[in-house]
Amino acid sequence: MIAKVESNKDKQSIISGKAVSVRINGRKSWKGSVRSKRLMWETTVQVELPGGGLPSIIRFRWCRYPGTAQADYTGHFSYPVHPGMAGKTIWVTLAHGFISGGKMPVGLLIDHDGTAPITLDGRQIKAN
Repeated sequence: MIAKVESNKDKQSIISGKAVSVRINGRKSWKGSVRSKRLMWETTVQVELPGGGLPSIIRFRWCRYPGTAQADYTGHFSYPVHPGMAGKTIWVTLAHGFISGGKMPVGLLIDHDGTAPITLDGRQIKAN
């Protein structure tokens, strides 16, 4: 386990229209190993969906060197949302293997197309 935040400890509001780094305990990027090698990056994110202004899709992307001119996106994942999910909490789990390590920071970005914010509650990131 690289980082984890329990439910109801540090919620993060995500507005639509811009990819935002997932934050865990104040951090937005992590390093998986001392040496550069292929790692399986995994995450579980608890998402609270709004009662109105629901997105039709939530997008996740892994990123090497997030927030820099070197940003390198990989592992795109789209999670469909349907009207019956309004006001509910969902858990999204995803994994992607890619080369990382050394001094290379890795982050997870999220965005959506709803008109109301979504809220991230419990979340964790691992690299194996």
